[in-house]
Amino acid sequence: MASRSSGEEPSSLLMEGNAVQVSVDAKLTVATGRGNCQQLKDLLSTEDSKTMLVVMAPIIQASTVKPLPEVMNPLLLSSACSGAWQALEFLLNRGHGQPHPSMNSSTKFHDLLTAYGSHSCSDKGTSMEKASDDVEALLNLPSASTFSLLDGVTIEGGNALHVVATYGESDGFLRSADIIHSKANHLLFARNNNGDTPLHCAARAGMSRMVSHLITLARDENTGVSRVKELLETENCLKETALHQAVRIGNNDIVKLLMEENSELASFPKDGTSPLYLAILLEEDIIVETLYNASHMKLSYSGKNGQNALHAAVLRGTVCSYPSAEKGNRQTHLNLSNNRGQTPLDISPYKVPPGLFDDQNSEAKIHFALTVVNARSGGCRRDHFEENYTRQLKYDESEQLEKMKESTQTLCIGVALIATATFTVTFALPGGYKADEHINGGTPTLAGRYAFDAFIIASTFSFVLSAMAMVGLMYSGYSILNPQTRRIYMIAALYFGSTSGTCFLATFMLGLYMVLARVAHKSAIAICVISPLAVICKQIDLWLKWALLAQPLCTRIGLTRTLVMVTTRILFSLFMEFWPIIFIFVWATYTSNQF
Repeated sequence: MASRSSGEEPSSLLMEGNAVQVSVDAKLTVATGRGNCQQLKDLLSTEDSKTMLVVMAPIIQASTVKPLPEVMNPLLLSSACSGAWQALEFLLNRGHGQPHPSMNSSTKFHDLLTAYGSHSCSDKGTSMEKASDDVEALLNLPSASTFSLLDGVTIEGGNALHVVATYGESDGFLRSADIIHSKANHLLFARNNNGDTPLHCAARAGMSRMVSHLITLARDENTGVSRVKELLETENCLKETALHQAVRIGNNDIVKLLMEENSELASFPKDGTSPLYLAILLEEDIIVETLYNASHMKLSYSGKNGQNALHAAVLRGTVCSYPSAEKGNRQTHLNLSNNRGQTPLDISPYKVPPGLFDDQNSEAKIHFALTVVNARSGGCRRDHFEENYTRQLKYDESEQLEKMKESTQTLCIGVALIATATFTVTFALPGGYKADEHINGGTPTLAGRYAFDAFIIASTFSFVLSAMAMVGLMYSGYSILNPQTRRIYMIAALYFGSTSGTCFLATFMLGLYMVLARVAHKSAIAICVISPLAVICKQIDLWLKWALLAQPLCTRIGLTRTLVMVTTRILFSLFMEFWPIIFIFVWATYTSNQF
């Protein structure tokens, strides 16, 4: 600060020891050091009343100031970004006794600078605009060692090896990594502002060759000292290793590479988000299998907020993820709770949609599996849990009714077609009718045969069940009924419509068999074998999901109980689908024995 007066005397600058005195009409005295404070006091006592202002500025101890890191040289950064190992080697080998670089070298660096100005790594350090336009000036480095040049960092705090590991894995980048490591091998373990090592950067960028090369450098065969385990297990600020980075970008090749070097790497961190939890959360099922198989049971299941890998599998609602997390393994505790006191059994209902839903959905299957293996709820009060569950699901009655309306329209078309086709074929029987002049004239020609009786019953079931489905769909769309009643009609109509389709296929199969059996028996048999495939096709999803659940269920409740449960469920579903077919052939056998 300074004050001005209206006097005409010119100002003067007085120096007293380490104190600086500026003399004007209103005098200003400034202390430049802590030891000058007493001098200022003595000076003030001897001055006249015109001394208006005293400013004391004690210096801060140099030991308390953390020096700012040196910004990476733009030529070094440009060479590292482009993988120009020759330019990098020239910079790092340029010592005290070496001659000044030739103009050809300057031209090469000028080209590098031009590329650096438009390179994608321009945000990594000082931009070209901030650098000197004189390339020779940039090359005219001070008499510093190679190590001081490599001490420069980018704005993220990364060194030259971080840059090389991030931007490529061609031979030039690998050679650049060798050159940097030979000059300063400690940079392999150096961390940037995020705590990432060069290995983190290479894994995050998907550079599998660079990852392998950095591991080789850590092995350091020249000295015989291997620091590979230390490098692989190094965690960044988020407590993540390079394996986490590979999992996050979904690169299974790098995951395999890292796990082959250290089979216990999936157990890090000891307290935090494990690679397995992250892989399940990101739905990387192939990586989940790799982690499990390569870890030899030495892997962590922990996740964030007190969750574990099974929580993640339930949250993602995929049956494929559940066996992958469980496969492992009875060591996974099903009753561990997260920070909210919720166990996997508590979380699983959140993924089951409210209102109308197919009970064969993966979310429902996971909840069923947890119940079967005797998983327990957490310590939270049940009434509070139910209240929170209802609030989070946000059941919307109008939305459910709209969903029911759309489903009704779709199903109506299907059952109407089945009913129409069945009605038509019933009065246009295969084989025709007997002439009026014959005995029993006007009756079906093929009447009395086993196949004919089965055909008639199949067509009857097909028409009646489709008609029942149509009635159910009519009432499910009847707006004056309460929603619960409409849902009941909807579910019944869905079942009757599905079963009528099975009977319609039986009608088609038996009709062709009747007219072809005596003249083309093999073709008739082939038709009977092929026709049920359409019905079996509807059951594939059900069977597949039960097959995927069989392995974790077997791990938890044993082989015998699992076989009984799975077999019972599959047989029951088949019976509910094919019971009309069973009745059709039993009835045909009964009527044929009456003659």
